[in-house]
Formats: sequence, structure tokens, C-alpha cells
Amino acid sequence: MHPEQTSVDHAFVAYPSRDKALSKLIASGVAKANRKLSHLRYDPWEFNDIAGAPLISPIIEGIDASKFVVADITYLNPNVVYEIGFAIGRSRRCFLVQHAGTEGDKKIAREAGIFDTLGYESYADEDGLSDTLTAYVDPTPL
Repeated sequence: MHPEQTSVDHAFVAYPSRDKALSKLIASGVAKANRKLSHLRYDPWEFNDIAGAPLISPIIEGIDASKFVVADITYLNPNVVYEIGFAIGRSRRCFLVQHAGTEGDKKIAREAGIFDTLGYESYADEDGLSDTLTAYVDPTPL
């Protein structure tokens, strides 16, 4: 690496595809955050609700290569929840976000309890998500 080049950290971003409008909002917010940052690159991975074992390898590699993981818990897609657990097991910080204007699975998340323990940030729109992602995120695992 040349002295003028700097290392760029990566953060894996997981979110379900159930709600197409929300998926688009998340993708736009992540893209805006990436345009603002030079030291960190968010790598989004949209989970769909179609089961498929071949998908797991690139996901695990993405988490292992990441400084921390961002996961949207507006809807508790089993794949996203699995990735949160996997990331915790790999000693990665899980930075959880939730869309404020969507009821989604908030009741289930409250009942499960683990998401309140980990904590999460709410966002209202793509600018709010971008602002949340460009603010300092402590990568230290909880």
C-alpha cells in the first residue's frame, strides 16, 4: 500500500426484502452513507425469504471480513436474525437499526428481548439512516 492510500474498513449490512419500499429506502440510505465516508464501506446484503443453502458462504465471508455488522430489525426475517447471532458468535459488533414508521415485527422484537438488550437506532427515512450510519459506530462487540 502506498503512503497516500488508506485502508478502508467494511461493515456488513443485512436487511430483509419483504417490504419492497423499505428495502429501497435502506439501499438508498446505505448508498448515501457510502458516498459520505472514505474510511468505511457499507456492504449491503438484502435477504430474501427464499431458502437457499448456497447463499450462506458469501454471507459468512462478508461478516468475517467486516469490522461490524448493521442489521435492520424492522422485520425479523429468520436469515437476518441468524446473521445477527452468527456475528455475535464471531465477536462482531451488531449495530441494529429499525424503521420508525413501520410497525413490522416490533411486538415480536419486544417479546424476544434480545434486541432491546443489544439496543437499536430508529430512523425515519433514507437521510436519517444515512446520518445514523455516518455518525460514529463503536465497533467494539458488546
